[in-house]
Amino acid sequence: MIPRSPHELAHQENVPWGGTHQKRLRRKLLQRPLSTCPRCMTYLFRRLSCSRKQGERKTRLDEIVTIEKVKVEEAREHRKMMLDIERERLALDKQRLQNEAEKKEKEEDERILAINLDQCLPMHRMYYQVLQEDIIQKLMSQRRGPTQ
Repeated sequence: MIPRSPHELAHQENVPWGGTHQKRLRRKLLQRPLSTCPRCMTYLFRRLSCSRKQGERKTRLDEIVTIEKVKVEEAREHRKMMLDIERERLALDKQRLQNEAEKKEKEEDERILAINLDQCLPMHRMYYQVLQEDIIQKLMSQRRGPTQ
């Protein structure tokens, strides 16, 4: 059966809603008054509610995008803060290791300066005498360094 009017087109049961059927129906609906067919009115109200839902969906998606942007910004700030903390920790570790190295060097220098050269073998005596002289020169240059 071929429909003769948009009313018959809207009332056909076997034709699925969608695609070509909706396009034809829309064209026919624009040619006649809407109040003549309740099924046509239902179709238009359905389309209207769909567009409202799409508007609500778009609004909801915009809100989600805004929330995600805030989350990303907070995560970026958190990573930046963690990076700054890590840099500070590394600087403190570096300073601590440097202090430990200076302390070990000072202890080693004190041990070498405490050696009695009169009790050493001749080869050890020459070796430790050179080390003691180097330590004394280093200490003298450190004392003179800040006053210059």
